[in-house]
Amino acid sequence: MATQTPERAARRRMLVAFFALAGALIAFYLSLFRLGVLGRLACGTSGGCETVQLSEWSRLGGIPIPYIASFYYTALVIAAALGTTAARTASSALRTTIVVLSFGAFAFALYNTAIEVFVVHAWCRWCLACAGCATVLAVLAVLELRAGRVEPPAETAAEPEATPAGV
Repeated sequence: MATQTPERAARRRMLVAFFALAGALIAFYLSLFRLGVLGRLACGTSGGCETVQLSEWSRLGGIPIPYIASFYYTALVIAAALGTTAARTASSALRTTIVVLSFGAFAFALYNTAIEVFVVHAWCRWCLACAGCATVLAVLAVLELRAGRVEPPAETAAEPEATPAGV
């Protein structure tokens, strides 16, 4: 099985954190619109963003999709940022979490884009930007899987045990 250095894994995870942060910021922006904080979305002349955001398909289980995306992308930012630390770079559980969340974001972006195209018949530029972030995250997840597990940090020489004072 292939292995990768902790430094390469950390750099890739920084990219994951960057694109997940971009997705989170877009989702937060759309959430502010859903909360009524913003009057209109900056979407050009098409008006497609508001059409998509106010459609009956803009909720999942009664929860607006931007709220779910905000939470989801934030969780991915945290996981990826934790995966850059020396103590956690080799964690297979954290690596698996990052890969699963990245593929999940991509799958959900495909679903949302299909709904926009085939059901709502309108395009939200912000949703497409989020889908672009999710696509990059999926590519990074594939690269993470191809790179293999992370080499454990080199063992340092064992420190001599301290003797209790007065012995």
